[in-house]
Amino acid sequence: MEPVKASATVDRRDDGKYSVDVWGEPPHNQRRNYVVDAPSEKDAAFKCIEEFVQEMERAAAEGEKKWQ
Repeated sequence: MEPVKASATVDRRDDGKYSVDVWGEPPHNQRRNYVVDAPSEKDAAFKCIEEFVQEMERAAAEGEKKWQ
């Protein structure tokens, strides 16, 4: 399986949470938006990128199962 490469932008919301926009590079060229509590922007970005990578890996694994 090809590694998932992703980037993120982080915005602090009025309620103190972070809105994190994550997108991947092909073949994982999806975009997701997450709202999270985190101690910092950096922590919010890492948390959401990790979630995105897990989602893309699950989707790739499910796709591979369909073709086996």
